[in-house]
Amino acid sequence: MPVMTATTCDWRMGAIKMMKSAAIAAAVLMLGACAPGSRPHAPPTPSEETVRQTAQGETVGFIDEDGVMIWRGLPFAAPPVG
Repeated sequence: MPVMTATTCDWRMGAIKMMKSAAIAAAVLMLGACAPGSRPHAPPTPSEETVRQTAQGETVGFIDEDGVMIWRGLPFAAPPVG
């Protein structure tokens, strides 16, 4: 059976600290890779071209960078029953 000396114990403690530090660094790098882009997107600007009258009132959409008209948050169906 090997004898545990102060040097052996110090070496093992150093190795454990190094593994913990490496695990923390890896976790930080993974979280950074999952983060969204460096700049958040600006909210869309309402467009006068997208103003529409509905039974519930007026709604305004926006036009995206590809020229597509978009309206968000509009209810389009009755809720399910039962």
